[in-house]
Amino acid sequence: MTIRHDALRGRTARLVLLLVVLALLATACGGGDGGEDAGDEGDDTAQEGSDDEGSDDEGSDDESADDPEPSQDEATEDDDEEPTEEPAATEEPAVTATAEPTQPAAPPAPAQDQTIFSSEVPMTAPGGAPYTEYTTVTDDTGRITVEIPAEWTDVDGAPIDFEDTTISDIRASTDLAAFAAGWDVPGVAVTAGAVDRSVEEVLDGEAGGFTSSCTPLPRQPYADPLYTGSFDTYSNCGGTETAYVIVAARAHDGTGPLIEVQVQLLGERDVEALDRILQSFVAA
Repeated sequence: MTIRHDALRGRTARLVLLLVVLALLATACGGGDGGEDAGDEGDDTAQEGSDDEGSDDEGSDDESADDPEPSQDEATEDDDEEPTEEPAATEEPAVTATAEPTQPAAPPAPAQDQTIFSSEVPMTAPGGAPYTEYTTVTDDTGRITVEIPAEWTDVDGAPIDFEDTTISDIRASTDLAAFAAGWDVPGVAVTAGAVDRSVEEVLDGEAGGFTSSCTPLPRQPYADPLYTGSFDTYSNCGGTETAYVIVAARAHDGTGPLIEVQVQLLGERDVEALDRILQSFVAA
């Protein structure tokens, strides 16, 4: 730096000397203004030299300040200006309605629970192998229909006369004569007629023929999907294990004929037959 300042001082001295000479020449030529202008020019030149020296210093500073680091505020502004990408909206999966499984419709319940005779009739003797086949029989008038064991092949569907009235009737057994005379064979008798008596009166009228030979059990109410009434059970008939059941019933609405069902049972398989008979009989 010292060498540079000496050079500048030498150059400045020469310029000043030159200007003085020029001024003297201008004065000699009578151009005072010219000398003033020359003086001004010399001042400008001297100023230019000073400016050049300053420019060199600034140039040095500029070189050291190349690529200035951005200020904290500028960096913050740059960060703020950067577009912020919003997260893409997540589409919720479509909900598919699932039809609930359709429950099967429950069968209509009867007006009253059907009596289960297998728990009402006292019976210990098996009475043979269970019945495997049943058949439907109809009386001669076509009013009564009932299912009976296929082994009860002796069937009579003729109507009977009772109190000056003809009553529809059907009977079946392995032996109808033995069924009517004693306690040794199973059988059934179903009657339907316009008897002007109540259910209780019918059962009371039948009791006289059984109380002397059988043990009566308490009377029970009877109901199935079509009929309502009562039934009597007699056990140990004739000193045997034979039981006898009498059902008297009418339609739920009280219309139609009074129906009487009588079944003689010698064993457990006949109790099963009793249930089948009571589930199937119909009288018009």
